[in-house]
Amino acid sequence: GTVRRPPKPTGAAIRRYDEIERELMRIYSSVLPARFGTCTPTLDPLAATVRDRRASIVGGLHLVRGRAQMTVRIFSGPESAQSRLRVSSESARNRLGVGSEYGATRGTQYLQRRMAEAQIPGAEPLRLAVAQFVRAERAERHSQGTLAGTLYHLVPRSSVPAYRRALEHAALEAGLNTVVTGPWPPYAFAGS
Repeated sequence: GTVRRPPKPTGAAIRRYDEIERELMRIYSSVLPARFGTCTPTLDPLAATVRDRRASIVGGLHLVRGRAQMTVRIFSGPESAQSRLRVSSESARNRLGVGSEYGATRGTQYLQRRMAEAQIPGAEPLRLAVAQFVRAERAERHSQGTLAGTLYHLVPRSSVPAYRRALEHAALEAGLNTVVTGPWPPYAFAGS
């Protein structure tokens, strides 16, 4: 609607925004949340943006149709997270021959090392356990504190209980400390 100025990102405003997104998700099978506080001075810039991004928006709407976002936070102790990162980085460097003078593969080695360093410790057994439900994933590794990383999974709304059970069972089996939240509107997938 029309507003005099962009809303401030207060707790109450963000909660209200989330309530609106959830209501839209309840009514419609496909919802791509706009970034909180997004405003345009008139409808013309909005219409131009939608025209320019039409293919991306249509693709995003197909991706999220009938699906919700589940968020998985994977925790580890500060020592174990740092040692896993160190061991992972060192083994990746050794395995990939980083520092070698083989010019033809240096770019590949660099990218493989970067990919290994971006992996979230402990995430693989969780991914395998819920692969049948996950349509898309976004991952974010954290290198400080006890939060090792966050997985954002896009799953069918009807599969949320089964997804949650499978993920919690896999975390227990792997001895991982996780927090699973959702279902949410597909915030992490809005820019797809």
